[in-house]
Amino acid sequence: MACYDSKQGSLEDESCEGAVGEELSNCALAMLRKESESLLSPSEGPGTLISSNSTSLQADAPLQGYDVEFDPPLESKYECPICLMALRNAIQTPCGHRFCKSCIEKSIRDTGQRCPVDNEMLSEEQLFPDNFAKREILSLTVRCPNTGCEEKMELRHLENHLAHCQFATEPCPQCKQSVRKSHLEVHTTVECQRRSVTCPDCVASFYYEDTELHEQQCPFANVRCQYCEMDLIRDQMESHCDTDCPKAPIACNFSIFGCKERMQRHNLAQHMQEFTQMHMHFMADFLRGLTLNGTSTKSLRLLGPSVSTEDQGAAASVLSCSGPRTAASCSINSAQNQPSEEMQRIRDMDGRLVKQDHQLRWPACRAQTQSVDAGRDGEGAGGPTVSRYLHLESQRFLCSPA
Repeated sequence: MACYDSKQGSLEDESCEGAVGEELSNCALAMLRKESESLLSPSEGPGTLISSNSTSLQADAPLQGYDVEFDPPLESKYECPICLMALRNAIQTPCGHRFCKSCIEKSIRDTGQRCPVDNEMLSEEQLFPDNFAKREILSLTVRCPNTGCEEKMELRHLENHLAHCQFATEPCPQCKQSVRKSHLEVHTTVECQRRSVTCPDCVASFYYEDTELHEQQCPFANVRCQYCEMDLIRDQMESHCDTDCPKAPIACNFSIFGCKERMQRHNLAQHMQEFTQMHMHFMADFLRGLTLNGTSTKSLRLLGPSVSTEDQGAAASVLSCSGPRTAASCSINSAQNQPSEEMQRIRDMDGRLVKQDHQLRWPACRAQTQSVDAGRDGEGAGGPTVSRYLHLESQRFLCSPA
């Protein structure tokens, strides 16, 4: 039976004493034990793996051979017949063939106890390490596999080089994109879409990829009013449009009474002056719609939730003034019913409208009364007549029959 010579890295044809049948000789078994001890204790002799780097390289390596570019190209004698790559943890068989340790063990388990090259009977117990081939392969020159790196080194130093190579890539801790190590710091601080940024207006933190969304919602961002083009912060825009903007479209103050006009805020005063009489008619129609017992709710709904049950009672007091009753009786009924603040505001507004309407009608009334008084003998300029006219007009609008 053949015995393995670790110094020559090959099998020699010589008889070993004590060989029995097809079992390995005591010589081969002794050599196997010696080689196993050399792998466990790399500092004992020249037949061991050379550096701690190469040991860790083998520990973390994938199952198959070294898939790297050799310079010069790899010789076929160092190529695994199974994975066709450089031998990793080289193993030799009794029939003289070399394989990666994991490759030949997997082959024996999957396809049976035969050599993949010559189909000779082979078991895992017959395999033994080829340290000579290991040393030779680890001494071969390889190129760095990282794109852009021109470094060359022995295979045993490749792992250490990859740990520090500036052309090596690693995933960004924020976006998980593969980035060169030399560019990783710039990427994480300037380019990464998932980097954290701070809003200069509200000092809120968010991902850079959400910048556009935040700009649309930031309460302190500068925005421009769509009506008057004034620059404001977003948090003030709603209040500005509701109360201050001169060009914001608003409804007439008498919209609750039926006026459908809408205008810019700065045109409201002109509208109120030009349509005073129309507003008075709207208010009169509204008040007529209110019944004493509150059965007619159509007009009350125009006021929305501001009209309560108490306001309906107050509205009834206003209706008590309709019809041919005196102003004194209306005042008494109003005092007895104790109108709410809302109905009091309506009556105050009605009084202002009557006053505005009288002011607008004053020139025409004065001319009419002067022409009437001119036909009377000894009558004055018509001051008392004008007063009576104004009084009658106010009574007609306030106490007109339903």
